[in-house]
Amino acid sequence: MFKKKGMELPQSTVIVALILIVLVIIILVFVVGGFGTIGSKLTELFHSQTGQSSDIAIKTCDNLCQGAKSLSPSSQPNSAYCKQTFMIKDDNNAKQPPVKKSCGNNPLLSSQGVESDLGVECPDISCR
Repeated sequence: MFKKKGMELPQSTVIVALILIVLVIIILVFVVGGFGTIGSKLTELFHSQTGQSSDIAIKTCDNLCQGAKSLSPSSQPNSAYCKQTFMIKDDNNAKQPPVKKSCGNNPLLSSQGVESDLGVECPDISCR
C-alpha cells in the first residue's frame, strides 16, 4: 500500500518564524518600558537589596494597619502589619546601603536584623 507522509516545513521557514518571534518580543519590551529601564526593572525583581522609598513603605504599612484591625486580638501578632519588613534606601545618600525596617514596633523582628521601625502608629494593634 501507499505510505502517506505529512507535509514538511522547510527548515528556512522555521528559522524565519523563530527570528520573527524574537523580534516581536524585543519590540514588546521596548514599547512596554523602553530599553533604558530594563536593567533597573530586572535588578528590582531579583535583588532585594535595592531598597525602596520610605514613603511607599509607610503607605503600605498604613494599609496593613487597616487590615490588621479587622483581625481578632489573638491573630494580630501574626498579621502582615507586625511581620512585614522593608529594605529602605536613604534618598539623601545613594551610597548608603538599604536598612531593614518594619511597620510598627515589634521587638520580635529585632532578632531578624530589623534596625528600626517606620514609625507608623497603629494603636489598636498589639504585635507582642
